[in-house]
Amino acid sequence: MQKRSIAVDTPQHHDQVGQHRGQKKSLRAKAVEEVIRFLILFAYLWIVFLVFFVHEWIVLAHNHIGFKFYGLAAINSLVLAKIMLIAEDMRFTKAFERGSLISPIAYKSALFTMLLISAYVLEEVIVGAFRGKGLAESFPRVGDGTVWGILAMAFVLCLALVPFFAFREMARVIGPANFRALILKGAKTSNQ
Repeated sequence: MQKRSIAVDTPQHHDQVGQHRGQKKSLRAKAVEEVIRFLILFAYLWIVFLVFFVHEWIVLAHNHIGFKFYGLAAINSLVLAKIMLIAEDMRFTKAFERGSLISPIAYKSALFTMLLISAYVLEEVIVGAFRGKGLAESFPRVGDGTVWGILAMAFVLCLALVPFFAFREMARVIGPANFRALILKGAKTSNQ
């Protein structure tokens, strides 16, 4: 049996090495990094929301009710990806990055679920206000509109965010370069 090992190259090590050599990221490098972060988050959310919309479409079609997508998955993903990036930059969940990996993954999934649902409700209320609708009229139906429907929708969204934060946390712990190498090239065995 071959033993696999991964060299741990922590983000703190990168910071110390970069500061030691006097290297600073250029504005362009920071911009590229932010665009990549945004595109990854957008793509993940788009896939999640697309699955939700396809499910809704199937359920409505089963009951002979028409449903049009109108690009809602892409629009919601764009808006919510930006909100998540802002929350991350504001260190929204920094306090949960201690301990075993399961803790920050679970907490971040739950907190970002609440943040995304709140942002969605706020977005719909604002759009409703611009269209001249009252608060009650523009308040969106989440799930089936009942408390249980809202909790079910939140639970499904929270579960959908778990893989995203699991990968994100693993990259934070072993370092982005090691994580990319592990995912794209595989772990080196001791015989290599």
